[in-house]
Amino acid sequence: MNPLARFVSGRERLWQWGLRASVSVLLALGLATPSRADGPGKAQPPGFDRELSTDRPDVTESPRTVPRGRVQIEGALAGAAFDRWRGPGEPRSDRYEVGGFNAKLGITNHIDFQAVFAGWTVVREASGTERRREEGAGDLSVRLKWNLWGNDEGATALALLPYGVIPSGKDGVGAGTSTLGLAIPFAWDFAEGWSAATMAEFAWTDPGGEGTVGWLQSASIGRDIGRDVGIYVELVFECTDGTGSATASAGAGGTYAISDDVQLDGGMNFGLTRDAVDWNPFLGLTVRF
Repeated sequence: MNPLARFVSGRERLWQWGLRASVSVLLALGLATPSRADGPGKAQPPGFDRELSTDRPDVTESPRTVPRGRVQIEGALAGAAFDRWRGPGEPRSDRYEVGGFNAKLGITNHIDFQAVFAGWTVVREASGTERRREEGAGDLSVRLKWNLWGNDEGATALALLPYGVIPSGKDGVGAGTSTLGLAIPFAWDFAEGWSAATMAEFAWTDPGGEGTVGWLQSASIGRDIGRDVGIYVELVFECTDGTGSATASAGAGGTYAISDDVQLDGGMNFGLTRDAVDWNPFLGLTVRF
C-alpha cells in the first residue's frame, strides 16, 4: 500500500473508532441515568418529568425547553453532505462530520442555555484535476431558548431562540466569520399522534464587517407510531447570501425512544434546487440527565 493510501485508511479507521466510542459513551451514560431524582418521595421542580423534546433530527427546532436543573446532550454521531450536482466549472464537494453535540442546561422552567460544538469535520473538493482536502474541528455556537408558552400544557408551543456563532473552526472547515441570529419555532399537536411545526430564522453574518442578512423558513409534519417510534417529513427554504435567491430541500427521518431520557434518531435531507446540498444522511443520539 502506498503512503497516501495508508494515510487515508488510517483516517478512516480513526473516524470509525470515534463514532463507536461516541455511541458507547452516550448509551452508557444514558442507560445509567434515572428519569427522575433518586427517592420516591423527593419533590421535583415543575416540569422536571416533561416529555423529552429535542432540536434534532429535523432542521425545525423544538419550541420546548429542557426542564430546570437538567442537562441534555444531543449528539450528532455521524453525518455527511454530498454536493455533486454542480454547474460547469464549479467544484464538487463531500463533507463528513462526527462527534458534534448540543449541550443544554435548563436554567428556569421556560429558558435553557445551549452550547453547540461542531464535530470533527473532513471537507473534500474536486474541480477538474485539482483536489483539496481540509479537516479539523468546526465552529462553536451559543444559544438561549425562551419558551413563551406550551412547555407543559396546551396543543401549541412557541419560543424565541437567539444565537451567536463564534468562528472557532479551522480555515476551510468552519464558517470563517461570526453570525448573530434569531429563530422562532412553533409547534402544534393537531391530532392524536400527529404534529406540525414551522420555524422562521434570520441571520446576520459578519456583523462587524460588510454584513449579510440571510433567512430560513421550514415546515414539518410528524407522526408517532406506537409509544417509541416517530417519523417526519420536512421542507426547508434558505437564503444565506443576502440576494433573496433561496435554495430548497426536503428531509425525512425518524426517532426511536430507548428510554424516557435516551433517544436515537436518523434521517436524510435531499436538495431540490441546484445550489442545495444533494443529499445529507445523518445519525444522532440524545441523552438527558
